[in-house]
Amino acid sequence: MDNFRSISASVAILLALLFTPALGLAGDDADTAPDILDEELTYNRFSFGFSGGLMTPFTDVKENEILPHSDEMAWGGEFRLNYHMSPLFTLQANFLYGQLTGVDQEENLRFDSDIMEFGLNARISVNKLFAPHRSSNEWFNFYAMLGAGIVGYETELMEYSSGNILNTQDLSHHLVIPFGLGMNFRVSDRIDIGLESSMRYINSDRLDLTEVVGSSRDLYNYTGIGITIRLGRNTRSMDWAPPSQVLYPGDPSRLERLAERARSNEQKISALEQKHDEDIASLREEVASVTDGQAELGQRTTEVFGAFEDLSRQVIMIENRLDELEREPDTFYSVQVMALKEDLSIEEAQKYLGINTQMEKLHINGWYKYISGRYHNLEDAILQMQRIWGQGVRDAFVVKYEDGVLRPR
Repeated sequence: MDNFRSISASVAILLALLFTPALGLAGDDADTAPDILDEELTYNRFSFGFSGGLMTPFTDVKENEILPHSDEMAWGGEFRLNYHMSPLFTLQANFLYGQLTGVDQEENLRFDSDIMEFGLNARISVNKLFAPHRSSNEWFNFYAMLGAGIVGYETELMEYSSGNILNTQDLSHHLVIPFGLGMNFRVSDRIDIGLESSMRYINSDRLDLTEVVGSSRDLYNYTGIGITIRLGRNTRSMDWAPPSQVLYPGDPSRLERLAERARSNEQKISALEQKHDEDIASLREEVASVTDGQAELGQRTTEVFGAFEDLSRQVIMIENRLDELEREPDTFYSVQVMALKEDLSIEEAQKYLGINTQMEKLHINGWYKYISGRYHNLEDAILQMQRIWGQGVRDAFVVKYEDGVLRPR
């Protein structure tokens, strides 16, 4: 079996050369999940893992049909490269290497095989499929797997008592179908530990170099404990993403979150209304469209994903604009109509000047200054000044309010 071991070592080196570029590029393969309400979360899709465990045969040469004999347990190891297509579904490329030993003391037979298996598996999360809203989905994953691949093996058949070799099989390749169950536990942002047990169905009855009437195919089992390491520049992985966000965009709880965000925006707008009156009208129209769209979206049963994404982007755009307005300094242009040491009400000032223009009163450095309008650009303030001139107040002039001070323009 030295030839088989040499081939295995060469394959391991080849796999390392093939997978190294993939690991380097995995950090760039972070996709954006549909839930853009969660600050445009991105999820990495690649991970890799190693496992070690026991390999047991289910062949014609076997002491017990179900439970393995103590001499029939041998060690094996597996390497996997995972691509997480969604929280439910994962594709795996795997390489398994190990040994199989079967004994039949009654027939005085024993066989030893070196196993090398390459395959592509599909894995589906059972708990996330049937209970996508459970909080345990954040740290526990129970899955089923099915795949196909190629297995190569070399076998020696010998007498159990003496060890005399009766027959040998050089390297032989056959189709293998793995299927099984497993579970993963998330222990940190980057690392999972897991347990998996899978049967391997071989398209051959020559694994043990023994053929029995009524038996046409051999099987073997691999049960291992392993570790999975997530790749990428951030710590969020698609296999642990919330299914209700990634797969069910029309979830009622998410629609309610959208409504809460819209209500919060209305409150912010009310707080900013006196400072930025020119921007408020358009923002209110956009918030109203979001609110109306949310109500309509809650009733629709088709095209939910696209409509929800559009409304979510609109909410984020509004919030970004509100943040910009909140960060802007308290600066504006206005028209000063008069300034007095005596405090008059707005109504008294309007009656005194003989105008009906909307005004407000500022108390600055001991003076009561009566101004009309708040504008972000000088041209609008000049137009307001000309309107006031037309009402007979020819000494009105444009001022700029900045850092608590009114300055003429």
